[in-house]
Amino acid sequence: MGIKGFARSIALLSLFSSFSALAGKADDTLVYASDSEPENISPYHNDLREGVILGRLIWDNLVYRNPDNGEYQPMLATSWKQVDDTTIDFQLREGVKFHNGDPFTADDVVFTLNYVVSPESKVVTVQNVDWIKSAEKLGDYSVRLHLKKPFPPALEYLSNNVPMFPKKYFEEVGMAGFSRKPIGTGPYKVTAIATGEGVKMNRAACG
Repeated sequence: MGIKGFARSIALLSLFSSFSALAGKADDTLVYASDSEPENISPYHNDLREGVILGRLIWDNLVYRNPDNGEYQPMLATSWKQVDDTTIDFQLREGVKFHNGDPFTADDVVFTLNYVVSPESKVVTVQNVDWIKSAEKLGDYSVRLHLKKPFPPALEYLSNNVPMFPKKYFEEVGMAGFSRKPIGTGPYKVTAIATGEGVKMNRAACG
């Protein structure tokens, strides 16, 4: 599940290769070169520009901010309601699947948000999530987000690098395994990661 029309013509993306940016019409391949390589492509565990690019391609956020008009629009969340100054309820999109076929549900949102604010997560981009107190499951597709204090830019932060991780898969492989074979709900899925060679991705099936 991703933003429709976002680089849909690209079938494979390779980052950090030894070549400049090249696009091949014959095989719909884009090669992008960079002199920076994230040790971990998780958006929570690196703050490089390349990590931001990868994060946008592999994962989705709860909310999308339209750059044309600045409006917040549904993404993984279909709607939201400010219950009070420190509470926001989200209704989640049904029918979304992770790249491995697992369904996206409230369990994934609650797991992700509670994990990234915990000390053991050791996130690098702490400033993106340090306003979050906890997340609570209200139903299979509804979540309540508790804030530490009133935080007006909450939706802005949620529309940026605060993607949702797959609870079941992450708990099976751990952070080390997830960094080697990450999966998300975004428009592209990772097919290979090799240190010094790059990251390869194919367009993910809609779902």
